[in-house]
Parts: sequence; structure tokens; C-alpha cells
Amino acid sequence: GLAVARDGSALRTAAGDVVRLETRGAPKRILAHLVGRWLESPGATSTLDEIFAAGWPEVRVSARSAASRVYVAVSTLRTLGLGPSLARTSDGYRLEG
Repeated sequence: GLAVARDGSALRTAAGDVVRLETRGAPKRILAHLVGRWLESPGATSTLDEIFAAGWPEVRVSARSAASRVYVAVSTLRTLGLGPSLARTSDGYRLEG
């Protein structure tokens, strides 16, 4: 299955491919947040606000802009290999599995 570094710096897909995220600031920080959340409470959901704060600490933008940034970062993580492991819920996002 999927394996993710605790700090979000890399992931190994189910196919065995290793994806490095060291140079992808916001996606790396978001992944680290989601992993930490999953380790605390598997299945717990992170709100859009929590994910935005993890990806762009100390940045202030409109709610619409925050939602757009999170959407793009989540899409990037899915493209890089998280795919079905990164679930959207009515409250936000969570890692599954």
C-alpha cells in the first residue's frame, strides 16, 4: 500500500514509486499535517481552515482564495500518488488506509 514519511517529505505509492516532496512547500506541509492528524486519530478529518494554515502558515487571504489554494495542493498530492488515500468529506479532507 501507500507509505508516507511522517514529515511529509516523501511518499511511496502502492505501485512502489517513490515521490519526493522536499521542494514542494505547501503540499509537503499539508501532507505532514494530514499524517500527524491520522497518527493522532485515524479517520479524523481536517477542516479546510486547518489545511490552509498547515500549507501556508501566517498567510492571510480571502476564504475563496484559501479554498482554491487547498484544492490545487490536494489535486497535486493526488496526482503524485495519494489518489484514493486522500478523501474529501463534507467537513474537509482526511487520509484513509
